Parts: sequence; C-alpha cells; structure tokens
Amino acid sequence: MAHVFDRAQDPPSAGFATERLRLRPFAEKDLESFAAYRRDPEVARFQSWDAEAYTLEKAKQLFETSCQEFNVPGTWYQMAVADAETDELVGDCAIHFLEDGQQVEIGYTLAREHQGKGFAREAVDSLVHFLFFVLKKRRIAATTDVLNARSVTG
Repeated sequence: MAHVFDRAQDPPSAGFATERLRLRPFAEKDLESFAAYRRDPEVARFQSWDAEAYTLEKAKQLFETSCQEFNVPGTWYQMAVADAETDELVGDCAIHFLEDGQQVEIGYTLAREHQGKGFAREAVDSLVHFLFFVLKKRRIAATTDVLNARSVTG
C-alpha cells in the first residue's frame, strides 16, 4: 500500500493519505458527523465514553482540547479519517504522545456504516508508518477489548 506523507508539521495541517482515506485535522464541518457516530451505542460499545451522554457540546470540547497540540508529550491529538475522494468523515484516530517523547498510544473509531470495509486497518497502517518513519517514534501501543473480535482480526 502506498503512503503519501506530507512533511512532519506541528500539527500535520495537510494530513496524509492512503489509497482510499485521508487522515487530516478535524474541521468544523466534521462536528455533527463526529458527534453522531459517537452517540451510536454500537460504536461506543468497546470505547471509554457513554454514547447516550455524547452531546454536540461534548464533541466541541474534544475538538477544542484534543485537536490543538501535536507531538507534545503528555497530550492527546485527535485526527479525522475521511474518504479521500469525497472528504466525508468516516471515523477518527487518536494519538497519545507519552511523556518520554518516544512512545505513543493510538486508538481509532469508525462510524458504523464505514466498518467492515478495511478502513480501520488502512488508517492505522498509515498512522503507524507516519509515527515510525516521519516522527521517528520508537514504540506504538494500542489495546482492544478481547470481545471486540472485528478489531482484533481486522
């Protein structure tokens, strides 16, 4: 799979792309779609948030707090995962820059209608390449619930 990386910026304002996806900073236009899939109980099932409590205001707060500081130890950075052709939001990836500056934890979420198409694997593969080869991180960690078989098997 070809990966197209723009130079390592703080934050990566141009984002980076795969054949079908573009990982990019969130935009105002993403807010309603983002809040909608995070309110979906099936999407939230294996996540740390309460779907019923995920309001548009909560989504705005996340945009304000987790979409600003990039590659800063001790912070989280949230990126949009969008369709490369239409720019439609399909999900998001999160990067937790750990305190030592060499390690990150990653996570991802896809809207239900975009699951089962290989988008998560494609987005994570691109993100991992970016983190290792552009940002020169030494370790990347991700965890999943053992009951989340689709996430484990791809």
